[in-house]
Amino acid sequence: MVEFNLKYDQRDCKYQELKIKNIELLKEKEGLEFRLNSIIDNQRKINIQVKGYKKNIDLLIKNNDKIDSDMLNEKKNIDKLKLTLNNNINKSNKLEFQYNDITSEFKNIQNRMILKQQKKEEKIIDKQNLKIKLNHISNEKKIIENFIREKYDLNIYKYLDFDHAVNIDTLSSKIKKNKKSILNIGPINMAIESEYNKEKERFDFISNQKKDLVDSEIILNKTITKLDQEAKVKFLESFDLINENLKKTYSMFFDGGSSYLKLIDDSNPLESDIEIIAKPPGKKNKTLKMLSSGEKALSATAILFAIYLKKPSPFCILDEIDSPLDDSNIKKFTDVIKEFSKTTQFIIITHNKLTMQESDYMYGITQQKQGISDIVSVQLGGKA
Repeated sequence: MVEFNLKYDQRDCKYQELKIKNIELLKEKEGLEFRLNSIIDNQRKINIQVKGYKKNIDLLIKNNDKIDSDMLNEKKNIDKLKLTLNNNINKSNKLEFQYNDITSEFKNIQNRMILKQQKKEEKIIDKQNLKIKLNHISNEKKIIENFIREKYDLNIYKYLDFDHAVNIDTLSSKIKKNKKSILNIGPINMAIESEYNKEKERFDFISNQKKDLVDSEIILNKTITKLDQEAKVKFLESFDLINENLKKTYSMFFDGGSSYLKLIDDSNPLESDIEIIAKPPGKKNKTLKMLSSGEKALSATAILFAIYLKKPSPFCILDEIDSPLDDSNIKKFTDVIKEFSKTTQFIIITHNKLTMQESDYMYGITQQKQGISDIVSVQLGGKA
């Protein structure tokens, strides 16, 4: 009985184990079915998404092709706009030159109008003076008529020929000459020969002086011509050298670009005005007056250094040269000064903090006591 029960218990245990395993297998089957269904659903969703993505990809490809086509069209439009911009810039430059020419012509017209107005006023004054003179002559004429009529009982108009023009100046000259001849006919001057010799001696002396002056004038003109020729040669040599130096200095100050000096009148360089042409990086050629104030100041500084390079010296003093520059241009200016300071010692009078910051030594004036000035020096940059 005991054995049966034991066997039954063992069977019951196995049955329970099989039942538990069966339950576990059922749960695992349900889990697998659930996971399989989830995977199937996910696959279906993924397939739908893939179809959507394919549509989106096709749409994106079409959009990309359209964008590429639009970009090509935009590029063509940009090229056209660039061409139009360049044409407009060229037209603007031409209009500027025309404006300058018209302005110059307008000033010339104004000057001519002022001169004509002055001449007109002078003619009006001359006309008034002539009227006064005519009235005066008319009065004198009446006085002469009355005088001849009373003294000689004659009508002077009977002896005047009105068919031919009468030159009043010629008649006046003849009358004065006759009067002078009558006055000169007087007592004989016995000392006339000695006076003649004295006047002749003075005339010969003055003639010799005149000849010396004329000869001196010819020599001076030759000397001036020679000096002008030599000065012209030296000036043109210096001008060309400064232009070459300006290519270097302008590029140093602007990190590129170009500039040059141009003579307005090549035929007369000693008297000609000089035009400054500057081209900062990324800009067209312009005259100095068309640049900004900072570009003008930096261009002028580049020209000063180009002139300085023609005949450099061991010392150079710059007084407030950086006052019109902004911070970015101050950096360019100090970098160039550092480059040039390898061969030249620069003394800069400035109120700019950035310039002071880049210097090796700084000197200032202070008044610790009223009325007593002291010089204070500061060594910067750690140099001995």
